[in-house]
Amino acid sequence: MTTAHIFYIPVMIAVGMLAGFFLGRRSAELEAQERRKRLKRRKAMEARRKGATESPEAPSASPADDA
Repeated sequence: MTTAHIFYIPVMIAVGMLAGFFLGRRSAELEAQERRKRLKRRKAMEARRKGATESPEAPSASPADDA
């Protein structure tokens, strides 16, 4: 084993760790962004569903209106 390995191996480990850190960070940011989008869509769907179930029905004719 030459002395170059003493420097080469730790440098390659450091490069791999840095690459993993940056790629992992990017992946985590994309995942968080996607999670926020899903949550926003879910809240919008729940609001629409809640608005549809709580909407007032058509006014019914009361007996006093017949006169």
